[in-house]
Amino acid sequence: MRQRTGTSTNNNEAADSTRAVERARIRVRHPDVDEASTRASPAPTHPLDLIRKRPLAQRLGVSPWTLDRWRRDDPTFPKPIWISSTVAAWKVADIESWLASRQRGGLAPAWNEQPRPRRTRRGER
Repeated sequence: MRQRTGTSTNNNEAADSTRAVERARIRVRHPDVDEASTRASPAPTHPLDLIRKRPLAQRLGVSPWTLDRWRRDDPTFPKPIWISSTVAAWKVADIESWLASRQRGGLAPAWNEQPRPRRTRRGER
């Protein structure tokens, strides 16, 4: 019988230690860098970056149906680029400029409107 050499075990151990060092490097945070300040400024977007409907809705914190309603009712909402007959995507730069143009502060529009009359059941007045 041939005796095994320890090279394959040493190679595996070396690979494991390299992976452990990489994992530790990922977890280490620089003490002088505040995490909140690094997250606050998003990476600049390329002018041709596209985002599809569901990820856009998640990013804006609304449902995909709300995006459809905005497309229908809001003339300032960016027009989608149709990738196919059923797949729409928006330019990220257009969405960001639309968001920047939106009014900020004050009361929500619904607070400024008069309340709608309550619907009654049939026969009630």
